[in-house]
Order: sequence, then structure tokens, then C-alpha cells
Amino acid sequence: MRYYKFLSPSYLNVIALSNLQLIFGRFSRFNDIFEGHLSFRYQDEQTKPSFQNKEKEYVDKINRIRIYSLASSDAVDYIENSHLMWAHYADGHKGFCIEFNEGILSDFPLCKTGKANTSIKVEYPEELKYEELTFNDKGQLMENIDYVLTKVISRKHKLWEYEQEVRLISKVKDIHPFSPTAINAIYLGAKIEESIKTELFNFALKHSIKCFEMCKNNKDVYKLIKIEKS
Repeated sequence: MRYYKFLSPSYLNVIALSNLQLIFGRFSRFNDIFEGHLSFRYQDEQTKPSFQNKEKEYVDKINRIRIYSLASSDAVDYIENSHLMWAHYADGHKGFCIEFNEGILSDFPLCKTGKANTSIKVEYPEELKYEELTFNDKGQLMENIDYVLTKVISRKHKLWEYEQEVRLISKVKDIHPFSPTAINAIYLGAKIEESIKTELFNFALKHSIKCFEMCKNNKDVYKLIKIEKS
């Protein structure tokens, strides 16, 4: 399995790669407005005003979780056919994509645990409902909060299935270092600026990483081709 991070050509993204850093994001910055939503129910509705601060506490708890999103695929021509990913996450082909190998998961084992770091494969059910937390009359939760939060961060609507997302989860910090050996290749968007292209190519050269330019395929109007830079 290979993992892909499509990125806009922002200065922050280029510098993060140069410094071998993964920058994690929060739910509040994600583009799906339904992400991270919790609903609350009370066994005794009369107690609701007394415990609404607890609602905020649990909303804040999920908002503090940091996530690094990766697309995943084992298809050999994935990068040439990922038109939506290039358009949505690489600024309409002006950005770039990093292809990671499983080394990127070394600190984030694929399991659902309560540890500080973990990774989760997103599921895409046809029907998706908000996860509900129930308070009893003493303001205590009736559900296991870690189990509910895991469900919240591991499910998206089927409309998003094209992403085939794997999420690296961190509860402790926003930036994580990684080894350049975790990178298989860097792909430069078909509309990327020359200055950014040069900087990314020099980074790849420094760490002996393959670097490809993406171009339109004139023989197939709806498929990209990759050309290795040397």
C-alpha cells in the first residue's frame, strides 16, 4: 500500500517538506462541515442547562485532536488518475504530491487505540448519523468517550470515498518529524510554478528521492502522465 499527500504550493507546505515535518490539522479547519460533530442527549431534559458546559468540554476535546490526512492506494497508475485529488487538494494542479511508503506509519500503527499516536482507516457508510453522547442526571456520560471519538474521526459519508483516506492521529502535538526514507516519490503538479518546482526537485535530489512532473496526455484527453526529472 502507498500513501499520498496532495498539497497546495504554499510556502508553509514547501518549508515543512524541506524540514521533514508533518503538519497536523484540526477538525475546525477541515473542508467537510459535518466532520467532528457530536450531538447530546439528556436522560432528564431538566438537567440540560446545568450541564451544557460539559457539552463544550467534549466538543473542545475532539477539536484538540490533530490529524494528518493521507490518500491510500495500491494501484500502480493512481497518481495519473487522481483528477479530483489534484483539483481539490493540490490547488488545481498548481501544487504537488508526496508518495509515502509504509515507513510513514512507523510511529502510527494501524489500530484503534487510546494511545497518543495512532492511525485510522476511514470508513464510508451510505448513511451517516451524528454520534450521540448521553448525560445522566448527574452529568455523567453513558457512553465510552474514547470509543465515540474514534467513531467520529473514522467515518465520513460515502460521497468522500474517492479519497480512501488514512488518518494519522496525534493527541499531543501539531508537528511530527519523519525520515526521508518514508518517501517513495514527489510529483509536481502540471501547473506548478518554476520556482517551487526547482525547490522541490533540489529537495528530492538531496535525499535521493525520485521526482516526476505531471503533464496532460495528448493521446488520452482524460489521463495524466508522469515524466521523471533527472
